[in-house]
Amino acid sequence: MVKMASEKLSLVVLKGWSDLKDKTLIEKCMEWGILKRDVMCLACAPDKCKMTLRKDSNEIDGYRWRCNNVRSKRKQKRKRCTYSKSLRTGTFFEKSKLPMWKILGFVQLWTKNVAADVISEELDISKHTVVDWGSFCREVTFDAIMNRRTKIGGPGQKVQIDVCKFGQRKYNRGRVVEGQWVFGGVDEASGEVFMTIMENRTSETLIPMIKKFIKPGTTIVSDFFKVSGCLKEEDFEHLKVSHKIDFVDTNSGANTSKIEALWSAVRSSLPRYNRKKSFAGHLSKYLFLKSCKLRKVNCLMEFCKEAGDLYNGCNNKETTTDEFEEIDDFDMI
Repeated sequence: MVKMASEKLSLVVLKGWSDLKDKTLIEKCMEWGILKRDVMCLACAPDKCKMTLRKDSNEIDGYRWRCNNVRSKRKQKRKRCTYSKSLRTGTFFEKSKLPMWKILGFVQLWTKNVAADVISEELDISKHTVVDWGSFCREVTFDAIMNRRTKIGGPGQKVQIDVCKFGQRKYNRGRVVEGQWVFGGVDEASGEVFMTIMENRTSETLIPMIKKFIKPGTTIVSDFFKVSGCLKEEDFEHLKVSHKIDFVDTNSGANTSKIEALWSAVRSSLPRYNRKKSFAGHLSKYLFLKSCKLRKVNCLMEFCKEAGDLYNGCNNKETTTDEFEEIDDFDMI
């Protein structure tokens, strides 16, 4: 977790670090975790030889990883390893020709929900580039949220839950565009939230989700007129016994204002013309930013850490990107 920095991170600051013509911006990226501090030479493997960051005027960032290890084999002269690779290889910056400060500047503006046309103008980049980087950023937040799925609630805690449908629109001649069901919850005390996409609203789907996201001993508050469409009476009894969960109906005087406010906030954060295949990415952005706010961490620095974990292989897995599609709409970042 990266706590709030005392320094204000702005485009001017980021570009200023870049203009210093030294490793200031690179060092910051290493500090935040989006770049590796230690890179091993693949040519010298299995020997564990660290590469050195050397100046290189041909590189966009002015530096390149180089190995200077001296190797020797039997009956052969000692040879110096000449293996080198780009500073950006295997990182969030790979394959991009944009200056590093502009990419970080994009993330900074993106996490502040700055409009796409403003980002394009501020960074002097094309609309197509803005859309592409919005997609790259959502891949990072999606991976971060998938890995940070912690349970909320607990003994003595109340969690408001609900199911909500996003994206359903009715067009001319009665044609309806299918939306996406989401199951969500919010801890009344801490404000912690969870949300997950539902393929359907059957008890076989909902019960495992309740167990996955809500701690045993939690008191669940819900409008059972809605939830009863998913759970039968025996399902409530099952959860009471197996998961020690109590249920409070809104008819008893409890309210679901927090979860209703959460749905409203999510709706306002989604692009106007949201597509079902890109919905998970936009939802993950909202959850990532909300998590940063609750934990009082700097969004840019936290994003850099998560991007480093994803691209530098700390998770030892590939990102599942089935939830994403190429998007041409300029406002969908």
